[in-house]
Amino acid sequence: MRHWMRRVAATGVAAALLLFLSGCSWVSVAVKILDFDTSQVQGIWLWRADASGTFQRAARFDFSPSQTTSSGEVMNYAVTLAGSTSSMDAQASVQRSPTDSNQVALVLLYPRGETSGVYSVSSFNAAGESALSSTSQTL
Repeated sequence: MRHWMRRVAATGVAAALLLFLSGCSWVSVAVKILDFDTSQVQGIWLWRADASGTFQRAARFDFSPSQTTSSGEVMNYAVTLAGSTSSMDAQASVQRSPTDSNQVALVLLYPRGETSGVYSVSSFNAAGESALSSTSQTL
């Protein structure tokens, strides 16, 4: 068991080192999902605007069920860059609206390898994918 834990830790360190050496920087993506529970949201797609202003998929964030810890509600997620088959795991704090617990705010980490740009999101569940959000942010 300890050997397995060391191997997982070493793999995580190697992945972080590879990102550092490849010029990737981790940026925070603030996301607000208005119907998180009722729509059973399983994740989001992060979209980046290309030179013509057309949005292209940049990364997929797959959510695990949230859990309550001593520090509050948290959710593990895996982020996979578009065109990649490997993912990186991270964790986000789940902030629920005090007036509507169905609305959640998340700050997700995105390993951006390209220069800054304009990004938007869409969410998905077992039934399909939402339309692209009408709001965007520069990352």
